[in-house]
Amino acid sequence: MTDAGDELYRRYRYAANVPRRGLLIDGKPALTGIDPARIGDYVIVTVRDPLCAYEEDPAQQIAAQLRDGELVARTGMFTTCSGYYGDAHVSVVSGGSGSPEAELILHEFLENTAASAYLRLGGSGGMHEAVRPGDVVISRGAVRDEGMTRAYVAPSFPAAASPELVLALAQAGEELGARYHVGITRSSDSDFCGGGRPSVGGYLQPPHLEVIDYYRRVGVLNGDRESAALITLPLLFGRRGGTAGATAFSRRSTKRARSTATCTRCPTRSTRWGSSTTRRCSQRTAGRSRPPSRSWRRSWTTRSTRASTHR
Repeated sequence: MTDAGDELYRRYRYAANVPRRGLLIDGKPALTGIDPARIGDYVIVTVRDPLCAYEEDPAQQIAAQLRDGELVARTGMFTTCSGYYGDAHVSVVSGGSGSPEAELILHEFLENTAASAYLRLGGSGGMHEAVRPGDVVISRGAVRDEGMTRAYVAPSFPAAASPELVLALAQAGEELGARYHVGITRSSDSDFCGGGRPSVGGYLQPPHLEVIDYYRRVGVLNGDRESAALITLPLLFGRRGGTAGATAFSRRSTKRARSTATCTRCPTRSTRWGSSTTRRCSQRTAGRSRPPSRSWRRSWTTRSTRASTHR
């Protein structure tokens, strides 16, 4: 915390009643239950999303691809695993959807661990006609159209993803022959009306009719509920943040991914992909000695370490 921040904290009248580092149970962060010593330098955050057709808890499914991957914490809200890819120590945490849930993870990890990079992996909805079902969108920035990050800093503060992570993910996409885009993601608390979709019984208000086209016209590629959090909070506290989301459908198209089969050779190994995407990915990566999902993680861990100029 800066000197100015310390001054503000001293003026906080409830400081004696609120633990400065958050709630602890048996010396561990209460909500995640993590032992900071077992958390890696790189943290993958993912959502337990039934639309992504996970075969098990996504944290454990991703950790199974790591060397010495193991469960390190589980609470009623979050599951955390850690392991190694090469020399990189990686942790994966899964939880619920939305920026408020992401805040709970990020607060305990940012406050209690030395992890320097945070990456959201998961699903998203396409908003632009250039994005087709199965495409991966690598976010170079996020529209902060949710409430949690606004509680931290004014809406005019830019949610700019770490350039090291963006570059590493894009390079991995090239190596894998994946169909990907680098662009802007919009985060919203509301997945229905706020996302330009009708709610119960077709409920809409006039402003909702323009949500998709408004952001499409300015080049926003996709939407989710966590990217603003995973970019803004690490940025505020001197860490690196980024996101990569596979599009399960496009709001600009009536076409959905034609197959619910999971592509075992793509970034998260746990996102619904269109059958044409799965076939093309398998063809382009045939003969590789390692599954590309490992290459994807290697790229953002190894390359971002090399490119980083700060910790």
